[in-house]
Amino acid sequence: PKLLKNPVVISVYILSVLFATAYFTAYSYIEPFLAQVAHVDASAITMTLTAFGCSGLVGSWLFGRLFDGHRFPFLAITLSGVPVALLLMGPAASSLAAVLAVCALWGCCATAFNVAFQAELIKYTPADSSAVAMSIFSGLFNLGIGTGTAIGGAVVSGPGIAWIGFAGGAITVVGVILAITVLFPAIRRAKPVA
Repeated sequence: PKLLKNPVVISVYILSVLFATAYFTAYSYIEPFLAQVAHVDASAITMTLTAFGCSGLVGSWLFGRLFDGHRFPFLAITLSGVPVALLLMGPAASSLAAVLAVCALWGCCATAFNVAFQAELIKYTPADSSAVAMSIFSGLFNLGIGTGTAIGGAVVSGPGIAWIGFAGGAITVVGVILAITVLFPAIRRAKPVA
């Protein structure tokens, strides 16, 4: 119950759901998007998804190198990088190089965001509650995966697959606003416990 009274923890949870939802609104349908909207052939889709995965490794590496010394800028960049990438999916679809760049930005920032937010959660959670806090985080992230897939499916069935990036981007913009207005002030007021 103490976790539910911690404004940093609650903010991290809400933002994690929003960002997982946004991520999977688009990522669940990335392969058909690349084929149908960007007109990328099968081998280039494989290359794009491989580059996407490798960029996630870069995001983890950047976290290890930069997070401790530049916490707030790191959080701000990773938070804003995801909506930028998602909102650029449609406009970038006319060029394979642009698609690769967008996927690299998206994968890098999304992975860095996820790792950074887990670090924030651990920092503000008492040691005796950290296992429960991380389990809740994981469950909420999975909720975001399912919600994002459902929203993406509704977008594909409605306005069309070309709009999945815009739908995901809109969700992350809400997350960025909440981070600036709620999470960052809560972090500045809180004292780390771990």
